[in-house]
Amino acid sequence: MSLEKCQNITSLNLYLWSNELGADGAKNIGMSLEKCQNITSLSLNLSSNELGADGAKNIGMSLEKCQNITSLSFNLWWNKLGADGAKNIGMSLEKCQNITSLNLNL
Repeated sequence: MSLEKCQNITSLNLYLWSNELGADGAKNIGMSLEKCQNITSLSLNLSSNELGADGAKNIGMSLEKCQNITSLSFNLWWNKLGADGAKNIGMSLEKCQNITSLNLNL
């Protein structure tokens, strides 16, 4: 089953720790999340996946399109994001105007 087919989901927990997803994997996850427009609560653990700055940018750009999220727990620990990756995440979260609860682990 593809995540993008589950369009009625309002709460989603994805725990994908240490799966070597890389930037392309982050992009694929993000593209699926973009299609789940009813999500209001998202817990996303992508720690230890070698995302790098590009992966952070990819997933961040997708989160920008999920405008109904009010609660976000986002774990990107141990991904070699660097200053550029952290900046990309910050810039994307800035556009998520409805978030009232944020737990961010870089």
